[in-house]
Amino acid sequence: MGHSLGGPVIVRMAADCPDLVKGLALFAPFMDPEIQKRQWYNYAAKFPPVKWGHSKDWVCSNEEIYPLEIALNWLAEPLPCIKTPTIVIRGMDDELVPPGNADYVEEALKSARRLDIRRIDGLNHLVPWRRPDLIK
Repeated sequence: MGHSLGGPVIVRMAADCPDLVKGLALFAPFMDPEIQKRQWYNYAAKFPPVKWGHSKDWVCSNEEIYPLEIALNWLAEPLPCIKTPTIVIRGMDDELVPPGNADYVEEALKSARRLDIRRIDGLNHLVPWRRPDLIK
């Protein structure tokens, strides 16, 4: 299972070690290198006065955005080879990870034995906290 940036991390694990991964569950994953671009606030958050006003978790999360496009391009190559059954749950009101990421996964993982994409209206990026029932 992977939420947000954890999505591409476990997808890469499935590509590299398919015998270790029985299924993928992706919640609001970052996946599409074309639409996942840095925002103005990512740049602003690099300045010390802005960093000082936020938690270490928030600052770390912002730092992870900088190499994301390169990492997602690196991930794109093995995606068509993944056969692992996959479910994607994504909120259509997600302002952090654009909903178009689900379309990308749907196209890129066509070779998966089972692919279930669930687009949920009224749900934002915090899928695990807002709808734990969907994860269960």
